[in-house]
Amino acid sequence: MMKRLSLFCFMLWLGALPVLAAKLPIPRFVSLRSGEVNFRVGPGKQYPTQWTYVRYQLPVKVIKEHENWRYVEDHEGVKGWVHQTLLSGIRTVMIQGSSQVALRKKPDTLAPAIARAEEGVIARLVSLKDNWVEIKIYKDFYWIPRANAWGILVTE
Repeated sequence: MMKRLSLFCFMLWLGALPVLAAKLPIPRFVSLRSGEVNFRVGPGKQYPTQWTYVRYQLPVKVIKEHENWRYVEDHEGVKGWVHQTLLSGIRTVMIQGSSQVALRKKPDTLAPAIARAEEGVIARLVSLKDNWVEIKIYKDFYWIPRANAWGILVTE
């Protein structure tokens, strides 16, 4: 018995075992891990596919869980069940709100716009500061108003 307990403690120390008691908050945002993800009408492969998304890293909101399945919602309010292996903890946002959003080097409306992004562009979420969101598109970092980023909870 002592050897098993020691091995368990060693693996826990290495981080090889998931923390069973830890529950991630709901709702929360994640992104699609694959370039093709099925939204199903129920939590299982036996349920028919409602939608197939072909948008890698699309942000989605997890609103419910059932075993290995997550009930998610997209930016248009479409909901469906997705297997957890098709979701990633990488945080992304979708640019929204106007046809082109000014990308700034500083979180300030007086900072010059150095580029523009069209609505629907997906960017990596870097940080939040007041009503601003720092994003990464390819290798470049920019700031946009929080109102132009879908994929962030009001409480964040």
